Amino acid sequence: MYKDKLKQISIPIAIILMAALILIYFYFNSKIESFEHNIFVLEKNAKSYKSMTNSILHSNYLRIKNDDQPFSHNIFLYSDDNDSITFTNLIKQNKKLLVFRYSELNCMACIDKEVLNLKQFLKNSNVKIIIIATYSSMRDLYLFKRINQIPKAKIYNIKNQQMGLPIEKNNIPYYFVAETNFVAGKFFVPNKLFPEYSQKYLSEINKLP
Repeated sequence: MYKDKLKQISIPIAIILMAALILIYFYFNSKIESFEHNIFVLEKNAKSYKSMTNSILHSNYLRIKNDDQPFSHNIFLYSDDNDSITFTNLIKQNKKLLVFRYSELNCMACIDKEVLNLKQFLKNSNVKIIIIATYSSMRDLYLFKRINQIPKAKIYNIKNQQMGLPIEKNNIPYYFVAETNFVAGKFFVPNKLFPEYSQKYLSEINKLP
C-alpha cells in the first residue's frame, strides 16, 4: 500500500520534472537562437559599415587625386545637332562653369540619380552648368537629352576624345568647376550610398562668387 501511494506521488512529480526540463530546454534554446541572431545582425552591420567606409574613402581618394588637376581643354564639344565648340572657348565665355561628366559605360543608376539632383538644383540656381558625355552614337545623346529634359544645362558629346583626368579610367561620373586656368577645381565624386552628398555639393557650388 505504501508502495502504491509512493508510485501515485512519483508519477506526477516525474511529469512535472519532465515538463520543467522541456520548458528549461526551450527557454535556453530560444536564448541561444536569439544570441546567434544578434551575432548575425552585428556581423552583417559590421560588413555594411565596412563597405560604406571603404566607399567613402575611395570617393575621397579620387577627389584628392583629381582636384586642381589640368584637364584637356582643347577638345571639341559636340551638341546633339552636331555643332561643335572647343572647351577652351566655352570656358572663356563663362566665369564659373560647373561640369558634370559621365560616359555611356558608367553606372546608369548613378547617372540617373545625378540627373535628378541637377534638375532639382537648377530650379533655384543660375549656375552655368554643362554636361559632358561620351557616346559612341550622337543619336544616344539626343535620346538622353529628350528623355531627361534638363533645364538650363547644355549637353555635349566628346565622342572618342579624352578629358585627361586620372579618374577617367575608373568609369564613374564626377563633377568639377572648369577654372579659367584649365584645372578641375572643386572636384567631387558622387557616391550612390550617400546621394545627399551630391545635394550638399551642389548647394556649396551655388554659393561660389
